[in-house]
Amino acid sequence: MDETTNGWVPGQYTIDDKQSAVAQTLKPLFDNIDTETDTFGYILYNDQPPVPYRTASSSYGHSKAIQLEYIHVNPFNSHIPESFYPELQCVANKGCYPKEAPYYRQLDMTTLAGHKFVSYAKYGRLHDDLFSAVLDKHMGGDFYAKSWGRLRHPLPSNCSVPNIVYNVEQVQLPTTEPFSITVDHSKWSVTVDESSRPWTCIADMNREVSQESRGGGAVCTDNPAVWSAFSSIVFSYEPCPN
Repeated sequence: MDETTNGWVPGQYTIDDKQSAVAQTLKPLFDNIDTETDTFGYILYNDQPPVPYRTASSSYGHSKAIQLEYIHVNPFNSHIPESFYPELQCVANKGCYPKEAPYYRQLDMTTLAGHKFVSYAKYGRLHDDLFSAVLDKHMGGDFYAKSWGRLRHPLPSNCSVPNIVYNVEQVQLPTTEPFSITVDHSKWSVTVDESSRPWTCIADMNREVSQESRGGGAVCTDNPAVWSAFSSIVFSYEPCPN
């Protein structure tokens, strides 16, 4: 899905093809990683980086740049030219993170094409759920939250917040049978009712007790076509208790 498709369409390429969306996203890195010019910088981070780098503690986020300070990423490789923002160098060295409340932050963004997105990031010291404590303040209505289904201590649907957070239990894409969240690692949310606001957020955190003390975030859009695409694939959800 991109701005030209108006919703889901079958992909033209497999994920390991050089023309796939993932490959095109990473192409600038592979084109420039050996030259380390003054006009191109990068930070590679992951809570489970490849060998020989060590796995990070669970406090580090693995999301997708003061926002990176709140997420508290675990960089394992980087090149930040001196002409870039000094905060990025600080993040690359793991030296920057929020020292006082509030431990979450909102950033409004506009793309080169004029499209608007909102980034929400939280630091681990917030000690609360990204969906219930951060996104809930801005969704404008009840919403579905989709996360990984194989969790040790999953959080139930939250019906005590102003905008109810319903856990998605099954997803059905246009070309598939319904499938459980136990086989899908994606994390996103979408408002129940378009009339409240057609919010769709792509996140990097699960609704799980341990992740309340972890950094992470979400990027949201109120594009109606994106809302329609995601709201249509919610097959079943966990209702509020009677």
